[in-house]
Amino acid sequence: MVKRENILDCYRFLLDRLPENDDVVDAKCQAATLEDVVADMVVSPEFLNRHKVAIAQYLLAHGSRSK
Repeated sequence: MVKRENILDCYRFLLDRLPENDDVVDAKCQAATLEDVVADMVVSPEFLNRHKVAIAQYLLAHGSRSK
């Protein structure tokens, strides 16, 4: 189980906002690890949309290295 404070920190750091409500926080607290929560959040449409420019720049700079 993940601590509530960690969930709130993830929302602030990754999404730059507070969670919608306590039910969302309670649900995320049921995750096995904090890493699971972070992994779920960084593939969310909200995160990807918010950081699409930075993601595109990273992929352009590092994408060709995988060959």
